[in-house]
Amino acid sequence: LRSEDFEIDLSPGADESQLLEQAATLAETASRFYHQAASKVPIKEVSRLLGRMAREWEQQLSDLQQMSP
Repeated sequence: LRSEDFEIDLSPGADESQLLEQAATLAETASRFYHQAASKVPIKEVSRLLGRMAREWEQQLSDLQQMSP
């Protein structure tokens, strides 16, 4: 995994719609990171935990998309 593949830009002073977009980007990036990490870890228990974390971020992304206007 390369850190530059998961970099995101955040602007805390943005308006509400921009903050929702940033949060969605963060959730998508985190989900992608955990999916990729899970596929590279040879320890099944750790891989399952990372996969679960990816699914939790996917749920966050879904919730954020429902909040978007």
